[in-house]
Amino acid sequence: MFPLCLGFTWTVVPCSATDRPAFCQGRNAKRGRMILDPPAAGPSVVDRLEVVDLEAALGGPVARASHLATSRWAARWGWVPIVAVTTAVVRVPLLGLPLDPDEGGYAYVAHRWAAGAQLYTTAAWVDRPPALMLVFRWITDLSYSPIALRLAAVLAAMVVALGAGACARTLAGPRAGLVAGLLAGVVLAGPFVEGYQLNGELLASAVGTWGVAVAVMWRQGERSAERQGERARRRSTGWLLLAGVLAGTAPLVKQSAIDALVAVLAVAVAHAVRTRRPRALVASSVGAAVPLVLAVAWGAATGWSRAWYAVVAFQAQVAQSQSLGHRVGQLASSVRHVLPDLLGLLVAATVAAVLLVRQGRRLWPVPVWLAAAVLAAATGPFGHPHYWVQAVAPLSVLAASAVPSIAQMDRRLRRVAITALAAAVLIPVVGQVVVLARPAASRPVLLTGDRRQAADTAIADWLRAHDPVAGQVFAFVGAAETYLDSGRGTGYPYLWYEPVQHVPGALPMLGRWLASNAGPRYVVVFQSPRTVDPSGLLTRILARDYTLAVTIDGYRILARR
Repeated sequence: MFPLCLGFTWTVVPCSATDRPAFCQGRNAKRGRMILDPPAAGPSVVDRLEVVDLEAALGGPVARASHLATSRWAARWGWVPIVAVTTAVVRVPLLGLPLDPDEGGYAYVAHRWAAGAQLYTTAAWVDRPPALMLVFRWITDLSYSPIALRLAAVLAAMVVALGAGACARTLAGPRAGLVAGLLAGVVLAGPFVEGYQLNGELLASAVGTWGVAVAVMWRQGERSAERQGERARRRSTGWLLLAGVLAGTAPLVKQSAIDALVAVLAVAVAHAVRTRRPRALVASSVGAAVPLVLAVAWGAATGWSRAWYAVVAFQAQVAQSQSLGHRVGQLASSVRHVLPDLLGLLVAATVAAVLLVRQGRRLWPVPVWLAAAVLAAATGPFGHPHYWVQAVAPLSVLAASAVPSIAQMDRRLRRVAITALAAAVLIPVVGQVVVLARPAASRPVLLTGDRRQAADTAIADWLRAHDPVAGQVFAFVGAAETYLDSGRGTGYPYLWYEPVQHVPGALPMLGRWLASNAGPRYVVVFQSPRTVDPSGLLTRILARDYTLAVTIDGYRILARR
């Protein structure tokens, strides 16, 4: 055969003059064929040319090739929609949980920033890095509402789960990628680890996990790139540069999120030691420096001293004010709190680690990635449960690495591995059921130990009903979610308890503001004034200038006299 344009093929077959009447009668035409005779005077090379429809001739092979391509795609990427959909679905029951003070406070500050206030000034003060506030600004620009924050958290969790799946797929195959993605997606929906919140750890893990994923993929393809020559090596280095950018962005979202950066640099250092060339280390370092340089330039242009104090110096000040015993107690409390969600994943990761040791596999750079994540979570200044969110992705990748070897395990070890993986998925789901089975008012107390979140909705409804002009209110002193829930603003810059206690001049400023004519119309007393100010000044100001308007769920709302 040889091809003819317009989708036909010429087939050479024997022919005699006696066939012509049959062709003229259309017998062969009904079969979809056209018979062409050579000129009579031409050389006797062929007797007849028969044109056959290509689609009919190759229908079988084309279908088989198409099916093979589809199967290959499903084997390589079929886990992606499964992980994405599962991650979204398991978080749906938690969309209605109350906002955390951090979520509400970040959204309020970002909203003020978008309205023209300068970040890190008394008009929009926050102690978080600019990349985190930029994300919250993007979200609140679209919708300044609690449900917008919850939906953004769903999207961030999907990014983390897909990043963990990409890491595991590169290191241990497609089945491991699927399992790692499912583990990360489900565990991040656990109510006790607080992964349902839009916190800095979740957002930092979204960019950091993909930084590690890109670095791991670069490491796997490096030998192939080296065989292809200098051009391929330059292209390969570009991917490591991207990994550095992503990993370097994570600490600008959450100060403690250095785990991905450590992992990416570990990949680069290992390559540099193996090849005795600094190319990889230089590329990853330059990439990591890009977001840092941009942040420094932005801080210098908008007020370096203010940004440095809020993001770095204030955090160090708070950490130094806490004793070692207090920090250890907070750490132990946070570990006990997150165990219902992380215990199964921890056991599965331990089983996988034992198997890797037996097989002599390193799964580089997951060990250093996990160690850095655990260290960052354990050394956080307040012992919040959501600190452990950044350990979920490396734990999931480690746990899933055992999946390809399950078929080769002995029966006892196989049973342990399967049971551990199943428990890692089921325990967080059971935790959801336990939480959602409780009355709505008791859920925040179970999850955070803070009963004020259960009263947020009723308090916000009362403020909207009794303050139709949207005047100033004050959540005394740390329930920053009140401003977003009620749609009201405040004239006091420090929205959380720690800044009120540690920022120089913050407490006297609060007293002056409450006593002035510019003070709030309503004060919601979430914490005792004596606790906030042992001198009694705030207690006297509230008693003199405000009167009780209503008590909701045990919290007093004071109105200006």
